[in-house]
Amino acid sequence: MKTYLLNQIKEVNLLTILLGIICIIILTNSCDKNKDIKELKKLIESSNSKMEKSVNDLGQTVGRIKVNETRDPKDFVNAVFTDPQMLRLQKLVKDNNKEIKRNGSAIILDTRGAVESTTGTVVTVIDTLEGEIKETIYSTDFSDDWIEYSIKASSSNIDLRFSYKDSYNITIGDQKPEKGGFFKRNFGSRTPYADVTSLSPYSDIEDLRVFNVNDERKPSRWGITAQLGYGFILGQDSEVHHGFSGTVGLSRILFAF
Repeated sequence: MKTYLLNQIKEVNLLTILLGIICIIILTNSCDKNKDIKELKKLIESSNSKMEKSVNDLGQTVGRIKVNETRDPKDFVNAVFTDPQMLRLQKLVKDNNKEIKRNGSAIILDTRGAVESTTGTVVTVIDTLEGEIKETIYSTDFSDDWIEYSIKASSSNIDLRFSYKDSYNITIGDQKPEKGGFFKRNFGSRTPYADVTSLSPYSDIEDLRVFNVNDERKPSRWGITAQLGYGFILGQDSEVHHGFSGTVGLSRILFAF
């Protein structure tokens, strides 16, 4: 009778452990699916967003757009897009998947430069000893911190020398919710944005697209762990003792891979 009861207790305990493991797996999968759904919704919203363009206090052009984020770059690569710029960004991420799969960004920036300038013209007349005009050359030049050019024109050809410099400030960060109550505005989900500022007065930002790996895993060297186990111990009385045992303690990760 005693042996039968012990076997029943063992079966119940093992069943309890199995049910506990199954519940943990189900809860973990459920959390992962919820994260995937939220990530997909944010990706749809960000991929359909358009760049907002403005001018700052210094007269510089500023472009802002929502950042496309996924935990795994493959999820972005496997998404379906129709917008040409998103397809271009998708290819950029795919080509650099190894470099950014854990932590990185991919940026597409399109700009257009336009120069309007009026300068004085220098006329050089080349004549012969008899006073006959052999050639007339028109020339002009201009330079500042961003462009430099010189032009020489004659009846046979035009000589143009032109150099152009661009400079941009790029930042990627999160924006707090602007609407809602105190807790939503300060602790709610933030929206990732990318800002590009063109420092050159001759350059205009036409389009901007950004992808960023959002890996939420933050490895920690220290942590509090809880363990639950079931074991059998042979006592001094030659009896087999069994049961659950649990421990709670502070642990440190020495090696991670």
